[in-house]
Amino acid sequence: MKYLWIVGALLLASQGGAQSVASNNSCAGDCTAITTTGDVVKIEEKAATTTGNVSAALTEDVTVSIPAIVAMHLHETSWNVNLANLDDRGNDCDCYRAGEHNILTGRDDLYDILGLMRATNSVWHGDGVDRADNRYSYAGDLKWDTQYGSGLAGKLLQVHRYPGIEWRGPNMTQVSWKGPIVCFNRKIVQKFTNASKGWTVNVSLQGRGNKPVTPGFPTFILGDRVAQSGNRDNAANPKKVEVLYDALTGAKPGLTFNHAFARGSASLTTTGGWLDDYILEALVFDGNETAGVKEAAVKFELVGQF
Repeated sequence: MKYLWIVGALLLASQGGAQSVASNNSCAGDCTAITTTGDVVKIEEKAATTTGNVSAALTEDVTVSIPAIVAMHLHETSWNVNLANLDDRGNDCDCYRAGEHNILTGRDDLYDILGLMRATNSVWHGDGVDRADNRYSYAGDLKWDTQYGSGLAGKLLQVHRYPGIEWRGPNMTQVSWKGPIVCFNRKIVQKFTNASKGWTVNVSLQGRGNKPVTPGFPTFILGDRVAQSGNRDNAANPKKVEVLYDALTGAKPGLTFNHAFARGSASLTTTGGWLDDYILEALVFDGNETAGVKEAAVKFELVGQF
């Protein structure tokens, strides 16, 4: 609950002599007396010999008590991917080709997914669609930078099975493609702070509870694109993209940015109200993952400096 205290002091300032008037709150007839405290009345009278204007000014002292607030709203609290269900019956995990097998080296070549997500013209944002179940759970529009990596975006064709393999015909006698796959997920995180000295966002991947990340967890990439001024071009919507977990090395570098990056000015220390972060997550299955149920948690943290 917010509390607003307003202390009123009404003052009339003038150019000539001031006349003080006191009230005894007396009342004649059937009227009801109104008790007031702390009021001062000054009446300015214009002398007959004085020319020009006579002014009166009123001032009111307003005191507002505002609590220091840091708040976040995560509109989707879980992402579950079952690679056993990526078949022709449907693909609910939004998975695509992430590379291809190299017949010369005998190994899989991985596309530069991190670079594509970081590319200037790769953008994702909310679609403004009001959903009855969760109106902010899905950032609806995703457009890849078609110029990046010699048209890399055009190679991200949807896949239907793990490991990544596709057939030329229905009889599964000829292979048309095989290689790594990547699954994407989009959501929105909202943040609010009235910090007077700025704020910082930190995003990291960690284990659930007090446990470490399950060994064999796949590479996890996250992109955070900050909403700004109602525009949808990249300049008005700054973004950060980082590998939060490397399946090969186990490294967890994390992602961070501050108010100056997000709002374009160090002097804009608050979030300016609830400020949306459009999140794009990518799980890369390049063969460094191992079988089993793998668990991790993405931690979104907002730190306000007061």
